[in-house]
Amino acid sequence: MKFRHLVDENNTLQCFTHGGVFHSDDVFSFALIQMYCDDFGVDFKLHRMRDEVKPDFKCLMFDYGTKYSPNEGCFNHHQEDSPKRLIYDDMEMNKSSFSLLWDYTGDHFLSGDANLHFDQGFVALIDRHDNCGGFDTLTMAIKDFNPTGLEDAGQDFEDEQFLMACKYAKMILKRKFENSLANDKGNELVFALANAEEVKESGVLCINFFSKGINKILVNNCPWVDFIVVNNIIDKTYTLVPVFVGGKNVTKIAIVKDSNALYQNETLAKFETQEQAIQCAINSIKQAL
Repeated sequence: MKFRHLVDENNTLQCFTHGGVFHSDDVFSFALIQMYCDDFGVDFKLHRMRDEVKPDFKCLMFDYGTKYSPNEGCFNHHQEDSPKRLIYDDMEMNKSSFSLLWDYTGDHFLSGDANLHFDQGFVALIDRHDNCGGFDTLTMAIKDFNPTGLEDAGQDFEDEQFLMACKYAKMILKRKFENSLANDKGNELVFALANAEEVKESGVLCINFFSKGINKILVNNCPWVDFIVVNNIIDKTYTLVPVFVGGKNVTKIAIVKDSNALYQNETLAKFETQEQAIQCAINSIKQAL
């Protein structure tokens, strides 16, 4: 555990952040810390402070304090020399505390492409909101946990609302990680299935799911696959999807019109049986030759 040197004699990680209004940055930071501590059997305690006072004992500080120093447990991000994220070719912004904590602990939850995709597709959004503001649905939902002006909001009530928001954020992170891991396993399975001899001969891959990144895998590693037949378990149909090589509507081979198709547009068609979908794919490949 990377925070082991900060854990006190009672096996507790003392965590400090600012009080008052909270945002997605500090909420997701503490949600991530909770998940990390849970995995290592370490307790944690939250302190939300109104004044930036450096505690005189071992602790973890996020979105609070005066410096960024992971080894000292300092994950503030408001200094000029704070780590940056490149958002355009010539434009940078400070990483949020959540982003700094993800850099430090993220490889415990996700590795490789899954870690990179989560960082670029989720963590970067928290960075952008913390630096530039905005009204995206997720960050506004977190902000709505703050006390309203009609409530008698003392420190205890504010902390309760913060912890409630963290519970919500923790559920989101947990599901995000589960989906990322499942997607990676799905892509590994796709690669294995695509290497079967019958797929190499027909150019048609039959699967029961459609994982994110499947086109990239097939185009880069399995160029013999021209069509994917997806078994839609819920509505008991079979969707024929061409392999995309570029933009959304750029395919290797277009689907030919087929009278057995229940629904058809420029990129896909649905069939009542897998055999009908496969035959349509084969006919499309033959026509393209």
